[in-house]
Amino acid sequence: MLDDEDAAQITVDDFKRAAGSFITGVTVVTTRAPDGKLMGFTANSFTSVSVDPPLVLVCLHRDAPSLRAFQVGCGYAINVLNADQEWVSRHFARPLDDKFASVPHWVGPSGVPLIEGCIAHIDCSLEVAYDGGDHVILLGRVQNVATDDGSPLIFHRSRYLRAV
Repeated sequence: MLDDEDAAQITVDDFKRAAGSFITGVTVVTTRAPDGKLMGFTANSFTSVSVDPPLVLVCLHRDAPSLRAFQVGCGYAINVLNADQEWVSRHFARPLDDKFASVPHWVGPSGVPLIEGCIAHIDCSLEVAYDGGDHVILLGRVQNVATDDGSPLIFHRSRYLRAV
């Protein structure tokens, strides 16, 4: 267990390396802003929280241009990427004006974009947003889900891996 003195000595690189030791799936979180613009970002900070009621959380950097849309928009979707969608993850991790121009997608029942080829879509309404340091924690109530066959794209120590 770290005491306060040890915690103060942790560098950003040390923390990133330790946190990166945990294997995560890769998602793209999407929404529609109030003005109609489709927005999204790559996230591996996603987890299920509760089954009754069904809740999930995702974290978004507080300086992200899309943060406001996620806080006041019509909800959002977690698109769980397939093993062959590394390019989608990289695409949504970059700052682009129209991230959806070259990505096959459709608009789901709640009005948010769903990316083609994913192994799962989890459609959410925003339940509450919490302060999380340099991120905002978005807690979403699951409204609809869909799954498909395939293997997930996974991430470990700053590298994409394919599940076997």
